[in-house]
Amino acid sequence: MARAPNLVLDFYDGSFREVINSERGAYVKQRIRAIIQRTSVVACLIGNGTAWRDWVDWELDTAFALGK
Repeated sequence: MARAPNLVLDFYDGSFREVINSERGAYVKQRIRAIIQRTSVVACLIGNGTAWRDWVDWELDTAFALGK
């Protein structure tokens, strides 16, 4: 889609370049929520281990609650 000549899309890569080095869930959520808030859309790519990732459900629930 990014290369389609008739579509105008802006991409913001809000992924973390470094691991959030914290054991505190509240801090991790704060950092992830800040990224989600800056987006207009949240896409979840499904793979073999997606359902078992620690933060996937929370990220999707948060994105939905924020209207993404």
